[in-house]
Amino acid sequence: MAWSSKDLDPQMVSSAILAAVENTVPKGGNLPQSQEPKVEANDIPEYNGRMRIMGLDKMANTCYVSCINFYLSQADADRRKGAKGAMVVYLVTENASKFYAATGVPFSSDEDDASMITANGQFAQKLAEAFKAELAAKGYGGLVLSKPLNSKNNIIEGAEFSLDQKTKHEISYFYFKAKALAIDLTLAPIPKK
Repeated sequence: MAWSSKDLDPQMVSSAILAAVENTVPKGGNLPQSQEPKVEANDIPEYNGRMRIMGLDKMANTCYVSCINFYLSQADADRRKGAKGAMVVYLVTENASKFYAATGVPFSSDEDDASMITANGQFAQKLAEAFKAELAAKGYGGLVLSKPLNSKNNIIEGAEFSLDQKTKHEISYFYFKAKALAIDLTLAPIPKK
């Protein structure tokens, strides 16, 4: 898939999300990476003006899914209208507790789906905050993050995104010799500070 002139510089966005994950998820220890992250550009799967979020299409195993939208104002975030982009975090359930523990995200039990789904939202929030900080360091500021939408495997209602975007960043991370973490990211052009 090719990027268009309506896209924020894809190299800058890719480097920002890679740095955000690197600064949030510690390397080594209980989280040995099996290979370097894989970065791809893919079509945004859209249905009724929303990005489809299907974890089982993305991961080989059951996963927790969280979506955070990016807005230019708190009013837009509160109404969930006018999103400039979305970040969707997919994390396989079998290793999720290791990611949460390594990043300081509390959870009561890895046997309790409700606790793990909530923890995934907190994990996604940390990644989104780190991404926002990376963008700010590159001169882009003022993004407001939504509260995460969290689920297991799929987010049925999909996610709001900027409809002029046709391409998303898809980043896959490999731990324990398998894809364990994936991030879909779309972001329309945003103003510089």
